[in-house]
Amino acid sequence: MESKLSRRGFVGGAALAAAGIAPVAARGSEETVRLGFIGVGNRGDQILDAFLRVPGIRVTAICDVNERNLTAAKQKIATTYGRDEVKVYRDFRQFNADRSIDAVLMALPVHWHSIPSADAILHGKHIYHEKPMAMSFEEAKRVRA
Repeated sequence: MESKLSRRGFVGGAALAAAGIAPVAARGSEETVRLGFIGVGNRGDQILDAFLRVPGIRVTAICDVNERNLTAAKQKIATTYGRDEVKVYRDFRQFNADRSIDAVLMALPVHWHSIPSADAILHGKHIYHEKPMAMSFEEAKRVRA
């Protein structure tokens, strides 16, 4: 029996599971997870490609300090969804304060993982970022707390 699950599909599903975001079909719900991205540069763009194809996930907001990254990501999202309805932020604090975002995927340089993560958690968001969580054990403990 041939599997229809691709390597990319598996990795996307694993990333969702690691982030604690169950795909809609698995939850048996009509709900869509509204996902925001902090960092849509090189790595963020790669991850964005994968998440734009996940059923039950809707990328609704992006945040980056680089205008070119924002423009490219906004165009990619508009092309995928057929309309230009993504919110754009340049400051992660304003982004994290947006109550319409359920979960945050952070594709930031390692030295920027802990501060936006802790801020997102304090705003009640689910978070996902690639390792490491922080630059030191003490910093990671503060995020976890």
